[in-house]
Amino acid sequence: MQINFWLEWFRQGKRLQSEFKNPHKFALFEEYIERIAKFVPVKVGKCPENEVLKANTALLICELPKNINKTSISNTPYDLSSEALATKIESWRLKGVPNLIVAVGPADGWSAQHKTLFEKHKQKSYWTISSLTFPHELAAVLVSEQIYRALTIINGTPYHCGH
Repeated sequence: MQINFWLEWFRQGKRLQSEFKNPHKFALFEEYIERIAKFVPVKVGKCPENEVLKANTALLICELPKNINKTSISNTPYDLSSEALATKIESWRLKGVPNLIVAVGPADGWSAQHKTLFEKHKQKSYWTISSLTFPHELAAVLVSEQIYRALTIINGTPYHCGH
């Protein structure tokens, strides 16, 4: 399985490092991308619509659907533990899904056009890392760390100790 980090604020033709306003956040994001690459191929950038709509692609959207009350996300399908995220990724892999797109939106959220695109996708899941609001760069760091943690759980490495 290949993992594609879709950073919607990324501008094609730019260096990824220059798209992060804070070099420390970029360094952390880069660290986790390098760690993920030890388990699976990984790409970072924008994701074209034709990639999103491929039947053999899973889509993990890092945002709550608008109809969900942010004050009550605990114990919803969007509130994934690290173990549940690992189970979801592993189930896609076992089904033979070759591509996972992890979609991290821009600072002002996903556009109506993107939301329409997401609704067309057959193998999508929404995921929230918290009911708190984070800057999009920090969200990218948190999401990349959790994807790495999920891969260590799947592969039985000692990074995740269950706490």
